[in-house]
Amino acid sequence: MLDKWLNDDINNLFNNGSTIVLIDESGEMKNILTKLNLNCKVYEVNSPLEELKARYEIEKYYGEQNLIYTNTQYNKLKFVLEYASINGYIDIYSLADYVKNKLYNNYKIVINNLIPEEYKSAAIYSIGKDISYWHNIQTVGAEGILDIKRSSLDFLNNPDNYLKSLDETSVEAFCRKIFELLELEYMV
Repeated sequence: MLDKWLNDDINNLFNNGSTIVLIDESGEMKNILTKLNLNCKVYEVNSPLEELKARYEIEKYYGEQNLIYTNTQYNKLKFVLEYASINGYIDIYSLADYVKNKLYNNYKIVINNLIPEEYKSAAIYSIGKDISYWHNIQTVGAEGILDIKRSSLDFLNNPDNYLKSLDETSVEAFCRKIFELLELEYMV
């Protein structure tokens, strides 16, 4: 679901112009962006110099769709502020808040029994799934985040790739669940 929401938000903004900005102050979205099927050039900028370089490249190849990914707050943007102001931007201050807002605004689903880190893991595991995934979490809570059977098969098939596909929080949640099933104490 997270991939669908982000793709929808990004495509809606591309209706306004060919260059948009994704502001992610926490840096939680960096790995997630690589999992999206974006049909645009992505520039990662986190300093005024990087903004200037990206702007130069964007203007040089005018007309192509571009996504500028940054950890810089909106009011501190320099050379890409114009793109954000005119074409639009997505400001994800917190992945947990983004997910909560999407669930409530689109489906009237409220899940109060997850902490922000669990929301983050759930969001990552929701990639490629439909709304039934979130209905399950709403019903059973954090236990519904990880489909341990499917995850275990993916892990056993290719451990390195599976772990690389997850962020630190999701890796820890996966490891904790495996240790719990093996009835072992999880140690960091």
